[in-house]
This record gives sequence, structure tokens and C-alpha cells, in this order.
Amino acid sequence: MTSMMRTNTELDLGIIAAPVAKHWDRAEQILVEQFRTPPPWLERLMSDRAIFGGKRLRPLLLLLSGSACGDIREGHLVLAAAIEMIHLATLIHDDLIDGATTRRQMPTVNVEHGPTNSVLLGDWLYAQAFVLAARSQSTAAVDALARSIRSVCDGEIRQHYCQGDFDLSLDDYLAMIEGKTASLCAAACEIGAIMSHATTDQRAAMASFGRHLGVAFQIVDDILDLVGSPERMGKTLGTDLANRRVTAPLIFALSCEPPAIRARVRRMVDAPTVDATGLLSLIEESGALQLSWELAKRHCRLAQAISRQVADEAIAQAFVLLTEFVAQRTY
Repeated sequence: MTSMMRTNTELDLGIIAAPVAKHWDRAEQILVEQFRTPPPWLERLMSDRAIFGGKRLRPLLLLLSGSACGDIREGHLVLAAAIEMIHLATLIHDDLIDGATTRRQMPTVNVEHGPTNSVLLGDWLYAQAFVLAARSQSTAAVDALARSIRSVCDGEIRQHYCQGDFDLSLDDYLAMIEGKTASLCAAACEIGAIMSHATTDQRAAMASFGRHLGVAFQIVDDILDLVGSPERMGKTLGTDLANRRVTAPLIFALSCEPPAIRARVRRMVDAPTVDATGLLSLIEESGALQLSWELAKRHCRLAQAISRQVADEAIAQAFVLLTEFVAQRTY
């Protein structure tokens, strides 16, 4: 089976990860080991999968948070691998839900193997992640992991039922992405702190950092779905408008000044078929993209404020660089 590896486009994160580099690499090895002797059906599904590669952001968050609160132990490493497996499962299920055809510049599982296998492979990854997480022997960490998956599902279900709801408020949107994306980032940070025997206040602070970073990450993702490069992103773009999904840029465009642009946006989203090209042009004209970037940067600044509580200077700097990476990323 193909070896897992972080993709070459993630060199920026590699620099940020320097304070925990050896632990990050070891967590990657543990992740690879989960697929070393797969059953035949799994090898068929994953031999050329886009699952190989990616940012490995969530394991990095877990390890940085663990280092911020104490020493890294074996439990941190297995949980870092487990949380990445959960993230991979969500991507496979997301691609099925979105009708995406590419992920990390490869065909999605759904395109090559169909919806049934997409569901089952995602489920297998969830199950294997908990087999791995159990090795940590930390009930508190496994509980945090389980609660984060429930939040991811809550957010995804909410998003599904909000499709085409063009009166969705910004607060409702933020609550939705806090569940579907930020909760797993928050869990990574909280689990890192838990495994370092952090105080209750430290756990809460680390979770809050991850939550703000995750919210910012998703807002940027929603911007890039509209104006990003498919080659740079390595995945199908434009799925939000195609699925009549309401994200920050559209919310800002629907409340923009002058009223004439706002009215034109409303007419376009209320049409039976979405004119994606025309709607994107109006979103850009309305200034909604800039407002969305500003919202993402606001959450990055909130995360940065929390990072100032970290005593270890190298770890604190890594947290700051991570927020800058999220606020500036193009992939």
C-alpha cells in the first residue's frame, strides 16, 4: 500500500511544527501503521487514495497544546494519529455529501468506488480511530474525542437543513461551522492538554484556541471555495453555490450596501437555478469577500490572544505562526 505522507505543499506547517517535529513524525508513523496490513477490500479502496497526504493540522494542534501544558507522552502520539483518522473519515463522507469529484488532486472514493463504499470506509476509519484512541487509556481524552464527533455531525446536519435558507444569520452560520469544523480542532487542543495533566483553566484555554482557529480555517475554506485555485486546493471547488449552501461571503453579500447590489444578489439566489458565475461576480462587487477575510482574521487574533498565555516561548510562537498560516493560506 502507498505510504502516507504530508504533501509537499505543507512546508509552511513543517516550519511551524519545528518545536514538536519529532513527535509529529512519530504520530505520522503510527498513522501509517494502521494501514500496513489491511484486509484486501481496504487495500482496494485505499491503494491510490487521496487520503495519503494532507496538512496534518489536527495532530499538530494536539502536540503543540500538549507541549504547552507539559511533556509529550506516547498517549499524545496515538491520539494525534487517531484524530487525523477521524478527520480523514469526515473528508470521505463530506465528498459524498457534496458530490465532489476530486480530493488532493485525485478522484474521490465516491467517484471511483461509489457511495456505499464511501460510507463504509469512513465508518471503518471512525472505528479504527477509537481502537487506536483506547490505547491512550485516558477516559477523558476519549470522551473529548467522542463529543467532538457528535458536534461535527450536529454541524453537518444543521448545514444540510440550512441549504437554501438565504435568511440564515451570521451567528447561526458561525454556530454551524463551530460544530462541523472547529469542534475537532478544539478537541485536538483539549486532548493535548488533558494528556499533559493540565489544569481545568489550561484545558479550557487550549480548547478555545483550537475553536477560534477552526472557525477561521472554515471561513477561509468557504472563501477559497469561491475564488481559490482548484489546482492549488487540490479538490473540487464551487460546491457551496452548487448546493445552495449559505456561507460567510453570501451572508455578507445579502446584507451589503448599496441596496441595489443586495437586491440583485437576492434575486439570483431565489432563482430556480443558481447562476454561479454571475453570483460570484456580485459577491465580489459587494465587498463580501473582504468582510469574510476580516472575520477570519478576527478569530485568528482571538486565538493569538490565548497563545500569549503559553509560557514556552517556542510553542507560543508556533501558535502565533499557525494563526498567520490560517489567515493567509491559499490551499
